[in-house]
Amino acid sequence: MPRRFIKIVSALLLMAIPTFIVVNNPTAVQVKTFGETPVSVSVGVLMLVVFIMGALVASLVASVFGLFSWWERRKLQKRELIRIAFLNAIIDARSATASHEWSRAKNLWLGILKKDSQNVIARIELSRIYQRLGDQKEALAVVEAARATYPEHVELLFQIADLLVAAGNLTAAYDNISVLLTRGFNARAAGRAVELLERLGRWEDALEQWERLDDNGAGLIETGARIKFHLLTAKGFVRPEDELTALLEFIKKFPFYLPAYERLAEVNRSLGNLTDSAHALIKGAKGTRNFELYRQAIEAFLGQPAQGVGGDARRYLPDTRSALAAARSAVASVAPESRVTARLLLASVYVRLEEASEAEDVLRELREYCRKEGITMSHREQIVQLCLQGMILTIKGRNAEAQGLWREVLREAMRPGSTDSEYDYVNGTRSLPQFGQEAAPGIQFGAL
Repeated sequence: MPRRFIKIVSALLLMAIPTFIVVNNPTAVQVKTFGETPVSVSVGVLMLVVFIMGALVASLVASVFGLFSWWERRKLQKRELIRIAFLNAIIDARSATASHEWSRAKNLWLGILKKDSQNVIARIELSRIYQRLGDQKEALAVVEAARATYPEHVELLFQIADLLVAAGNLTAAYDNISVLLTRGFNARAAGRAVELLERLGRWEDALEQWERLDDNGAGLIETGARIKFHLLTAKGFVRPEDELTALLEFIKKFPFYLPAYERLAEVNRSLGNLTDSAHALIKGAKGTRNFELYRQAIEAFLGQPAQGVGGDARRYLPDTRSALAAARSAVASVAPESRVTARLLLASVYVRLEEASEAEDVLRELREYCRKEGITMSHREQIVQLCLQGMILTIKGRNAEAQGLWREVLREAMRPGSTDSEYDYVNGTRSLPQFGQEAAPGIQFGAL
């Protein structure tokens, strides 16, 4: 009912308003149109005609703009459909990549590049797939093609640098990383630059980049120590005393850096400061909990030049007290993965000093320690333990028992497949050498 009433009122108004305008404007005016004879029209009628013509023109203009708007909207909708299809293609390609379906992923990324050859993300992902498939040359070619279009694209430059490093072209890899460094500080780029400069032997440049990292709170102190130590040792000191002073200053700043202690011991040894050489190793061993430094110090105390300290064949009276103190300190302070080997080393020191009972006690404590901690000794460590037991029996004059033990050692050593993981106490890594290369991690049979 209200709607019908509104329609009736609206219709009445549409009739009443024009009528009101015509009735209230009866004055006639002469209007000349296209012909020569003017037409007499009342003002009210003329007003209605002008209004209607204006409405028609406005409707026409609105229709034209509406048509253009419809056309543009249609183009946008079509473009949006294409964009959605493109995004779905990228999602499919990334899903195939994440699933390690390399062949399918490669075809999907190639299809994307056919539609958009300048798509840098597709090129980077396709390059990584070629890299996975072992085709380094094609992987590099794919991203190099986008280099001209995107000369400063971060991810692209990192990918190119990685491929160049894999190809052994370190200089070109650094050139790509250096582009990123010109744009401002980038921690990852600076870190890669330091790594590449070290490998290229450009130590001064590496130090400059590391200092830039350090200024921004992203520099690893171990990296700085390594670079500065290399620059220090490359100086070529004329007097060993000057190098000794420089090393002591270096150790004050970087007390954790193992090679510095080894070099300090070597310089002391070259100056004839044999005791100072051993104590330098002990200081480093205590500061770093490094087993190898303890071993070298014990060798120095006992009068045999240790490997890595110098090849000098000079002998001096053994400092057995210091050697034993160093071996006990090693047992107490080395890293957990070295404690079994440290106990074996302590037993070997007692054997060398022919203190069989003490060595036997150490081996007994070792077995108890392994039992409590649930540790299974490696094959090498077991062989060393058997050798030490054989030497203890020999020192005690129980040669018959010793011979039986040596036969057991030989049988274990010749057992097929007797390889074992060896802990590298200097670098903190494990390798798998063949049995017979070394008696045990960090222990030499010649030292027992």
